[in-house]
Amino acid sequence: MDINIGLGLGDEFDAMIHNAYGTNDVTDHVGRIGLNDDASKFYRLVKEGGQPLYPECKKFSRLSFLVRLCQLKCIHGFSESGFSDLLELIKEVFPHVNLPSSFSAAKGMIKDLGLDYQKIHACPNNCMLFWPENERLENCAKYGTSRWRVVEKKAKARSDANIELASNSKIPAKVMRYFPLKTRLQRMFLSSDFSSSMTWHALSRKKDGRLRHPADEKGWKSMDSKYPKFAAEMRNVRLGLAVDDFNPYGSMNISHSTWPLKELWAVGIETYDARLDNTFKLHTSLLWMISDFPGYGILSDHKWRSDRRRFNGDVEMLSCPDILRGAEVEELLRGYENDFGKPLKRNRGTSDCPWKKKSIFFELPYWSNNMVRHNLDVMHIEKNICDKILGTLLNIGGKTKDNLNARQDLEEMGIKKDLHPVKCDDKHVQISASSFDMIKKEKEIFCSVLMNAKLPYGSASNISRCVQMKERKISGYKSHDAHFILQFLL
Repeated sequence: MDINIGLGLGDEFDAMIHNAYGTNDVTDHVGRIGLNDDASKFYRLVKEGGQPLYPECKKFSRLSFLVRLCQLKCIHGFSESGFSDLLELIKEVFPHVNLPSSFSAAKGMIKDLGLDYQKIHACPNNCMLFWPENERLENCAKYGTSRWRVVEKKAKARSDANIELASNSKIPAKVMRYFPLKTRLQRMFLSSDFSSSMTWHALSRKKDGRLRHPADEKGWKSMDSKYPKFAAEMRNVRLGLAVDDFNPYGSMNISHSTWPLKELWAVGIETYDARLDNTFKLHTSLLWMISDFPGYGILSDHKWRSDRRRFNGDVEMLSCPDILRGAEVEELLRGYENDFGKPLKRNRGTSDCPWKKKSIFFELPYWSNNMVRHNLDVMHIEKNICDKILGTLLNIGGKTKDNLNARQDLEEMGIKKDLHPVKCDDKHVQISASSFDMIKKEKEIFCSVLMNAKLPYGSASNISRCVQMKERKISGYKSHDAHFILQFLL
């Protein structure tokens, strides 16, 4: 189990549980009228998990110690049987310790609290998920690729000859870890403080016409006006999906790929609200995506992205194309079939379709009517640009964008001819120095400016710590620092 909350899981972990679900919350809500079965079970489990590891123990609770053990299991690769044996040994040495007797019991306790994840096997070629109706398949339904990679294990036989025996163990070739969404949404309302935060936009937000919260934005308001029943329940949740350079296995060509988003919109889930002591039907909607340009391309790839001839740096005097509404994009993609996997043969559907992929989110009944489906993460993009500018100016290995590939791109686009690569012979190509190339002394001066810059208090972090004068490099700065470097220092 991947528990990534630090090694100090004693007082800090118990404080985290207390802050999230407070001891008073657990005690006060036991036996309340509005509790449903799931909430009652959860409060009971939190109360049991908060018991001391042994009488008078103040450093660890039962739950924090179990989570610490599970983390060690993950880091050091304990087997499940080894974990169970360790629990038995601890209980044998310390008879009064308050621990379960096996790994399965410990895992069940953590799972019931909603701290677990599901492992879903994926095709090595990214074609499909072995889930849910495909869960028992041994090979990819599309290309026949094996679901497993075979690992040979050598085990010593317990005999006089001490013969080494070889056995094959099947290990999934690729695994997607899915953190269940529904239970995590329900947990947010089991704390009175969290529940209040979940309705802050409706009850406490200052409404003065300024953009203070996503609820002040036209996309949110448009969604509310089109779906008044959804908007009427202030506790309903609007989700934003952050997409940052990952392979979205959840977008594969299977019928359950947007689950549970469709279920949470249409059906909802019974959720206990600790603040109001009642149970309500919680619904969610996916309001928009937030991504940088590579992430945007993963979700919605248009042929213009690779059109170097038209986008060649020249000044464009014509008017911009009309913005496509979601319904128009959906119409263009009518009948389009995605073709996933590494050995791709793109099925373009109709010859005049400009898209390379149909977003799975068009299965959501409201998606095509969303006013804003994609938001660009400006701070993230700005940091990427800052990284590339500094890497290029200082000619940092692996960071500079002034390389042979870039020069060949200029040649292909037919621009900046003085920077085109020059062939020395049949095998070697030479590139000339750019106007912005700096000698060693100039790089030192450049870095010293950032090292010695005096900034107003609170405007940025300590950028000088990111300057490595000896290596003539700048690294480790945050997104807001990148904004300050680009907009002011450079």
